[in-house]
Amino acid sequence: MSYVVHLWEEAAPASLQDADRLHTRLAGTPAVANPKFAQLARALIDRFPAEVGGCGGAGAEWVESPPDGQTDCRVYSLGLYEEGISLLLPDLVDVATGLGLTVYDNQAGRAYLPGAWVLDASGRHPLQAEPPPTSPTVAQGRAMFKREVLPTLAKQGFKLAPHNLGLDFVRQRSSGEQKLTVGLRNLDQALEVKPSTTVYPALPPGIAEAVGPGVRPIFLFARQYAPLQPYAPSAAPSAGPRYPEFLADSETQLRALARAYLAPVQATWLPLLDAIAEPPGLVQCDRQPAPHDVDFGSSYGMLGMAHWIGAPDFDTFVDTHAARMAATPLRGLVPVLRGMAEKLKARPDLFGIHPRMA
Repeated sequence: MSYVVHLWEEAAPASLQDADRLHTRLAGTPAVANPKFAQLARALIDRFPAEVGGCGGAGAEWVESPPDGQTDCRVYSLGLYEEGISLLLPDLVDVATGLGLTVYDNQAGRAYLPGAWVLDASGRHPLQAEPPPTSPTVAQGRAMFKREVLPTLAKQGFKLAPHNLGLDFVRQRSSGEQKLTVGLRNLDQALEVKPSTTVYPALPPGIAEAVGPGVRPIFLFARQYAPLQPYAPSAAPSAGPRYPEFLADSETQLRALARAYLAPVQATWLPLLDAIAEPPGLVQCDRQPAPHDVDFGSSYGMLGMAHWIGAPDFDTFVDTHAARMAATPLRGLVPVLRGMAEKLKARPDLFGIHPRMA
């Protein structure tokens, strides 16, 4: 269910009770649509073409549908979703009241009036602009990356999956689920942005059982994010493959960071993810990442892939992954990894069965 606000141009209400009565009466009065409603709709789409207008592949995710200002009564109602409640509503109020419209938000118990006034349960007060946050919020980060990144990735088959800690761009390929993640975290003075890339391998049943539920995801690490370096914290990075953090302390920086992220996505990640879309390509790129400037993490799932395609150097492949794991905090799991490899070798009937069980 969306969050609905109602707008009209009639005399401003004197109280919330008056606003409720006005809304009921005006909503029941047939009328030709007020041209100011269409003017408001155009202004909101101009400010937020993707989230409100549905342009660029992101969909009109902040509203029920792209607004057009059309109505058959003297009230225009607009349904808001998700970030639209926090990020669109202030602009909606600003534009609407500037046009001489009243904005009735009965769910919050407020009516915004022309002339920068607001009615609430305690009466009529000047509408004070809320101070801007000291840094962008997670919600703003999600909205920005949707707007700046999704149109490009949508053309490559990725779909958006927002979550509380950021958002994922996900697509399915024969080798498994490919996921570009943008982790977001509010710090005291900035929004932390942490990009990562993961493949969740799609293994046939027998091999999946041998691999088990352990470190199955395949973690991929870019060796550099040069376009994002201006936003890197000053602290020296830790040794070895890692997912880097970047900081945005303003909306302007956040927009620039989101746009900069597209450079490694297009130059590094999309070519690599295309190259590993099939199981043989995935194993080959693990062996020899060049020309892709990435490192592969250790993964039980990758050993399952190597067994599935019948890698002739399977034992060497296992040694490589054990050495990778030994160089990380997961070094204590090296015996588990080698034990899992022995389970795979105990199933010669599953060795090299790709593509028969693709």
